[in-house]
This record gives sequence, structure tokens and C-alpha cells, in this order.
Amino acid sequence: ETDGGSAHHHIPPQSLLPHLSRTEATQIPRRTKSNSLRANKKNLQEEYPDNFRYTVALSREQKNKKGGKMYIQDRVAEHGKEVFELMNAGGHMYFCGLKGMMPGILETMQEVAAEQGLDWDETLKKWKGNGQWHVEVY
Repeated sequence: ETDGGSAHHHIPPQSLLPHLSRTEATQIPRRTKSNSLRANKKNLQEEYPDNFRYTVALSREQKNKKGGKMYIQDRVAEHGKEVFELMNAGGHMYFCGLKGMMPGILETMQEVAAEQGLDWDETLKKWKGNGQWHVEVY
């Protein structure tokens, strides 16, 4: 059940995980309820605790810092510096789901870029040009 979307940041093949540094693989799926995650949750966190972090955004069960629903962009904002470090080191960002999620995500990415003194339009252009930015929305 995926009535929202997800962002996957640089999910390498499992065979490579033991060789990666701590923050080289992060997955932030967005689902509305935790029971829809049970069948999909990866065991990578348990198998490779030094290489993989699994972070969820459960819009119907979690609250963001402002007390509203938790969405992918809230998690991106929480880990913004790390997301940009990984992307600038050659990571990949994948978004798939409802097209309505992208404006909030793009706004958050622009805010994080500004906090780091980066021009968002140039940064996104670079990531797209390098084939690091992947969006599949409907």
C-alpha cells in the first residue's frame, strides 16, 4: 500500500553495503500508516547498522516539528546537511509517488540549499546533469 511516495537516497546493492561508510545509504519511505510498512521494511538496518539508516515519514501517525503531519520533506529538512553532503559526493536521490508531493519537497530542498549558501537552481541542474536526481510521479 503506497498512497504517498518515497525518497530513496543512494540505495546501493546489498553486496556493497559492508564496504560503505556510515551515511552512504538512507531510505525515507512515506506511508500513511505503519502497518503498511511491515511487509516492506528492509532488514538492512539490522544487517548493516554502520552503513544503512531506515527513516520513516508516517503522515497519519507522526507529527513534524510544527505539530502537523510528517512528510518526506520534513525528514529531508531534518537531515538536510547530510543529504546535500551525500548528493555532492555523488549520491542519488529517487522520488516516486503522487506528483502533489514534489512542490513541498522542492521547497524544502531550496531552503536547505540556501542554509548552506548554495544556489538551488544550479545545484539541481548539476544533479540532473550528473544523472543523480530521479523523479517518477503520477
